[in-house]
Amino acid sequence: MPISTPAAGRSLARASSLMAVLLLLSKGMGFLREVAVANSYGAGLVKDANTIAYILPALFLILLGGLNGPFHLSTMRAVTSLRTEGREDEVPGVLLTIFAGTAAITGGLALVAYLAASWIVRITGPGLSPEGHALAVTNLHIMSPLIMIGGLIGVLCGISNARDKFTNSSLTPMVSSLAVIGVVLWTSAPTAIAWGTLVGAVGQLALQAIPVFQDWQEITGGRAVRPVPMSHPAFVDMLRMLVPAGLSSSVGTLNVAIASAFCSSLPEGSISAFNYSNQLIQLPLGILLTALLVPMFPRLTEAATSGDRKSLFAWLNRGVQSIALVLMPISALAIVLGEAAIRLVFQHGHFSADDTRKTATVLTIVALSMVAYGTRDLFTRVFYAQNKSRVPLLVTSVSIGTTLLFNALLIRFQIAGLAWATTLVTIGNLILLGFFLRRDLGTLGLGPSVSTLVKALAASAIAAGLAYFAKGLVPFSGQLGALVQLVGVGTLGLAAYMAVLMALRVPALDLLRRR
Repeated sequence: MPISTPAAGRSLARASSLMAVLLLLSKGMGFLREVAVANSYGAGLVKDANTIAYILPALFLILLGGLNGPFHLSTMRAVTSLRTEGREDEVPGVLLTIFAGTAAITGGLALVAYLAASWIVRITGPGLSPEGHALAVTNLHIMSPLIMIGGLIGVLCGISNARDKFTNSSLTPMVSSLAVIGVVLWTSAPTAIAWGTLVGAVGQLALQAIPVFQDWQEITGGRAVRPVPMSHPAFVDMLRMLVPAGLSSSVGTLNVAIASAFCSSLPEGSISAFNYSNQLIQLPLGILLTALLVPMFPRLTEAATSGDRKSLFAWLNRGVQSIALVLMPISALAIVLGEAAIRLVFQHGHFSADDTRKTATVLTIVALSMVAYGTRDLFTRVFYAQNKSRVPLLVTSVSIGTTLLFNALLIRFQIAGLAWATTLVTIGNLILLGFFLRRDLGTLGLGPSVSTLVKALAASAIAAGLAYFAKGLVPFSGQLGALVQLVGVGTLGLAAYMAVLMALRVPALDLLRRR
């Protein structure tokens, strides 16, 4: 059945809707985790040290091994490609080899991270105080097993998602959040966040393994299965995608490490402010991009494998329009109401008004890059679907130099300058990826999306202007004022956005309503 049929579209819509609901629960719990951490530690030494220590483990648990990560996508692509080519009987042996290889490689890397913890922290947090350095090293010792756990979670997610099962993979991050909340509430020890993260990761691995274990008989057809040789074409193709994609994702983390290193030379709490603002940005980004791109990736892969360029461009346009329609108003309202959101959610306990101001500064600037961030990820997935991961690697490698340059030039403007550096690098990455994708495909084929993009931009600008005006009319201050602004003014802005889109007759809204 061609993937461009209405039935395929409805299937994608159902999968995306399910994942959006599940991710809303999961990301919401992650948000509560950050609230608990902020209340207990504020934006200070403990949070700074944990953020520095978590950079490398987070690379594997969230970026490389998480949903939409290289281990997940390369495993998913290996299964999808074998099925498309009618070689499904080879899938179990390939999966065993992928799982064993992942365990060996990531286990070795986890051991290296443990032994080199002090050296790693010295690079990622050169400006930390001696006390902060020691705490970060201890935290990295605790969290180093996450490197192996993250890789295995990614493989298991890929197996489940290739079978159109998204529930566990969407909910597993909730386990980690619950563990951190529980440990932080139980004890205020400086290492509580790290221990909670480790316990949660073990829980994620167990939860993700359940559906694979239950389905293994069905996957193998009841046959005894042995791992295939590492020379098997499917495993080789998986590595061809995994290695450049993994390096590409690692480069992104290196950019975060560079920003954190510059932040460590600023007043205490600057690293935490960056981290808290990133959590707010990632809440909508994580839900939308995972809910959209995970179910869409097999369709992109099928289209690329079968040479169906028409369907490939159709899915690309659908992705660009969905990203723009959802992220443009969120970005606009985050700029206007970001400080109110931070004050309402985080400004309790040890989180001060000064912490709110610093975090809001970063949020306002980085929110400008949300659409670019989402579109960049979509373009990257198109390359991955074609098993051409070298281009994303090249683009993100170039970003190392631009990140160093922009941070060095803009640090004179303190934390705001570093936020602008992050935004400019993200936009630059999108431009480069778009250039190379157009050269690869001959055209981006985004003509059908231009009208929707222009209308969404106009509607977002009107919504932001109305929200800015209405915010000044709120008679309350403090937490009550923040609540009224966020709920009342935010709802007004979103209503205005939808009204303008309906008045402009945006076709994508009709498509969404039908499905």
